[in-house]
Amino acid sequence: MKTLAAVPQSLFAPLEELHERPVVGLVGAPLDRPVVTYCTGGVRSAFVAAALTSAGYVDVRNYAGSWWEYAATELPVE
Repeated sequence: MKTLAAVPQSLFAPLEELHERPVVGLVGAPLDRPVVTYCTGGVRSAFVAAALTSAGYVDVRNYAGSWWEYAATELPVE
């Protein structure tokens, strides 16, 4: 799946890949690094945030506003 735009410095990690690879390997960030999840509508990212927390990440936040809300702002996109 190809994304047309993204939050700068973000990692595209489909929810489906969580079933195929360990969450820690999928994200590749240290467990104490802040992680923010987001998706098109805000539902899938909530599941990913819960999986990251269960995997030991200590600073996980879900951007519940969704990609559409973010994209409508003046914030940068890639």
